Amino acid sequence: GLQFKLDVTKVFFSPRQITERKALVSHVDSGDSICVFFSGIGAIPIYLSKFSQASTITGIELNQLAHHYASENLELNAVHNVRLIHGDVSQIIPQLVQQEKFNLVIMPLPKDAPSFLSLAHRALATQGKLIISFIGSKTKLQAKLQELEANQFTLLTTRKERNVAPKEYRYTLFCQKSD
Repeated sequence: GLQFKLDVTKVFFSPRQITERKALVSHVDSGDSICVFFSGIGAIPIYLSKFSQASTITGIELNQLAHHYASENLELNAVHNVRLIHGDVSQIIPQLVQQEKFNLVIMPLPKDAPSFLSLAHRALATQGKLIISFIGSKTKLQAKLQELEANQFTLLTTRKERNVAPKEYRYTLFCQKSD
């Protein structure tokens, strides 16, 4: 029942990821404060707002057009507990964490995982959770697990989503901050 406005030639959105977006909801506890890095057109924050008991959801997006569509999509879906911030995660998070910490950080598709993992760690409250997605082979999965450990995250579970190329899958990793 959700609606999204976008120009597919200018911003990324995959309707095929609906199952993954819905699965995120089961990892949200009542009252959670959530930050979605790379929030795009707002699909994940809107899903979480509509189908979970999160108290607040913050979406950060660098792409101006995607951010614009996210703002429109909040109105289109009558969402009120989502705050959108336009800007670079690497610049926004250091400022934001001076005022608040999050129970859950979601990183749908990080390009440079090590630097964003350290930012996610800073953004999380004690015992906070991280959900990170990436595309790769089993070998890349092992490397990603080592990056998580190096950045003080403990893997809770891994979900292999779907095949995207020969021997390459979309994975979702569910982790907890370890101090």
